[in-house]
Amino acid sequence: KHEFHLFQIGLNGGIPVVVNLLKTSQQDSDRLCGTKALWMLSFNATNRTLIKAIPSAIETLQSLSKHPNKDVVKASQGVLWEIERNRDSLSSGKKL
Repeated sequence: KHEFHLFQIGLNGGIPVVVNLLKTSQQDSDRLCGTKALWMLSFNATNRTLIKAIPSAIETLQSLSKHPNKDVVKASQGVLWEIERNRDSLSSGKKL
């Protein structure tokens, strides 16, 4: 059930909204919530593809992985790790 909700959030346009929040907000609380949300969403293969399809998503996450707030760093690195860890499976068309 949880996986279904993650899938629905991605398919219904939630990921670009979160990425835009990360790019535009100057509030640490917004950045923390946004990176944690993307991290949870990145556990779904379709959502990983959707995150990667947003040109600025990876560079925004890479920038946030150097943020002063250690929780923002952990969550942004978590998203990047999920995407990298599953890169070969995604490019070969394997389902996770």
